[in-house]
Amino acid sequence: MEKSMRLGIAALVVGVLAAVGLSMVVLYYAQPAEATFPGKNGRIAYVSLTQNREADIYTVNPDGIGKFRVTNTKNTTEQSPDYSPNGKKIAYAGWNRNYVSHIYIISATGGKPFQVTNTRFGEGGPTYSPNGKKIAYMDNRQEYPGGGLHTISLRGGGKSRVTEGADPSWGSCP
Repeated sequence: MEKSMRLGIAALVVGVLAAVGLSMVVLYYAQPAEATFPGKNGRIAYVSLTQNREADIYTVNPDGIGKFRVTNTKNTTEQSPDYSPNGKKIAYAGWNRNYVSHIYIISATGGKPFQVTNTRFGEGGPTYSPNGKKIAYMDNRQEYPGGGLHTISLRGGGKSRVTEGADPSWGSCP
């Protein structure tokens, strides 16, 4: 009886150590989640790593059913999805292999993305205006003249610098 108890305790210890080791591996390779609240279509947009370690945008119902891959790009990593106010489009930052990101818009049902910005230093953190006519974003050249918070029309024109620094977020006034 004593021998079987020792074996049981040894098995328990090995199991706990294996679980702790697995948890450490998961935490080491885990990426922070990037998601946006559901659009008017009721679906949550989020970023997930693909098998080749690139990040694409997916949507899913709040109950976890109906996962759909919105972007399927090669050699880029998507981040910071934001639904348009009507829930039909998603703005996001797409990073290329040269570590430069630009702002794109894509249909929430997938398709070909439209590149909104294109600077040498890159842009990130897009967020739609409440009326859906503009996007606020961060110009990545913060330490250079012209960097900081900008707004731009959905077609890429009318770029306007708002301020230095800051992460964009449109608010609503009471």
